[in-house]
Amino acid sequence: MQALKKMVRNRLFALLLLALSVVPLSGCYGHFPLTRAIYQANGSVGGEIQGDSTQKKIAQSAVMWVFVIIPVYGIGAIGDALVFNVVEFWTGETVQIGQAQPGATLAQQPAPVSVKVVEAGRR
Repeated sequence: MQALKKMVRNRLFALLLLALSVVPLSGCYGHFPLTRAIYQANGSVGGEIQGDSTQKKIAQSAVMWVFVIIPVYGIGAIGDALVFNVVEFWTGETVQIGQAQPGATLAQQPAPVSVKVVEAGRR
């Protein structure tokens, strides 16, 4: 009887956590920039193959299987959901991955972020 109560309590707790996570995560749908970058990388495979597009499709299919077996797509989707879409939600700006802004020159690109580690009490 005690085991049944514990099981019911655990399931209710899990259901409560699921229900509570729906509300804050429902507004966090973003553009999934990392997943799109992975799809674009796969789409560019075989671009130098001339003539028959069957060879290009075979190459892209092989890369897709490699990306499924080594969970590149899954890791990219999790990274988007947990990091990039949350950043996009809170900042209101679309995150760009691996590509320059259209029409921008190198001088117009944002400067890279650097981190400087200093000892406590020093600047």
